[in-house]
Amino acid sequence: YEDFLVPGPDGYLKSYPGNSPENRPLGDFEGAGRISVCVNAAMDFALVKELLSNLIEAHSILGKESQDVSKWEEMLAKVPPYRINEDGAFSEWLHDDFKDNYRHRHLSHIYPFFPGYEINRQNNPRLFEAIKTAVRKRLEQGLKSQTGWSFAHMANIFARLGDAEKALECLKLLIRFCTGNNLFTYHNDWRNMGISMIMNAYGGAPFQIDANLGFTAAVQELLLSSGKDYISLL
Repeated sequence: YEDFLVPGPDGYLKSYPGNSPENRPLGDFEGAGRISVCVNAAMDFALVKELLSNLIEAHSILGKESQDVSKWEEMLAKVPPYRINEDGAFSEWLHDDFKDNYRHRHLSHIYPFFPGYEINRQNNPRLFEAIKTAVRKRLEQGLKSQTGWSFAHMANIFARLGDAEKALECLKLLIRFCTGNNLFTYHNDWRNMGISMIMNAYGGAPFQIDANLGFTAAVQELLLSSGKDYISLL
């Protein structure tokens, strides 16, 4: 990141070429809605903040002194703030040219909320509400377009949002459409019963272990969610 990020004219760091995994921003530029290369993806800076904060904290805990710490602190101070768009949703890109594209099942940009721990209801209620709006807007895509991994991902997100019913709905749909008799989870609807597309390139929908692991993670998150400064039961 020290070699990659560059200062912009506003004094904040810029991250480019960047990417918000698999999504394509909308806007008034050539290639809008088609290209995924971008400037200042929110996820880029969420990862920067997490990494540098952990490095600084580790040096403090271990009592180590390093010239790098002051450099990292300076970089952190120049990370651009997260944005809330005109719909009140947490923005996927921190750049004026890139507009949110809701019709997509990835929710990479809310990384600082889940699976990260930077934002929660207690420490930043304003961004928490914007993240809730972003998740709700994503459902324009509909649950019928989800896959094994994304059902698990959304179940975890709804659990952390405190929406038990939505989390349970995602887990039930994951079991019904994307889980085999051997309890393997699949990327798509392996029974071809209506949710998402069926992948037949290799004779069927591919096994996808992240949905298996994500399912158990969501159950744990529903039972007990914890961060640096909070524990949330049931």
